[in-house]
Amino acid sequence: MSFEGISSGFARDLMWLHLSPTPRIVYIQVGENEVSYMDVDDVIMGILTLCQHLLNSGVEFVFVGALVPRRRPRNLTISQYRRRMESINRQLALVTVHMPRVYCKSKRGFRLSYQSMDGVHLNFYGQRWLVRHIIVSEN
Repeated sequence: MSFEGISSGFARDLMWLHLSPTPRIVYIQVGENEVSYMDVDDVIMGILTLCQHLLNSGVEFVFVGALVPRRRPRNLTISQYRRRMESINRQLALVTVHMPRVYCKSKRGFRLSYQSMDGVHLNFYGQRWLVRHIIVSEN
């Protein structure tokens, strides 16, 4: 899988998304960093646009992970972040009910550092797991 975009990979900035071979299921995690810098509606539209693009590309199911509280959000107070987080989660849950094959999934987050050793959460432990288990392809 490769992402080629204008900026850090946010859905609205993606120019091309190449999935080869096309996966059956894709999990998208709403970016907690975007919440601090982008309008709520822009975050939602970006995620929904990416979901639709994935479905149009042959993906069978898309799961969208809901935002979780942050201890120290960037550029916002904790209460401002929480309001945005709740608004995004609520609106995504309402909209995805009407989108076949797209599901909004809440999560609890990780309280202990070892819980993030899944190769997805790229903190120190997650990066170590990823490097040990990475599969390198010729493409």
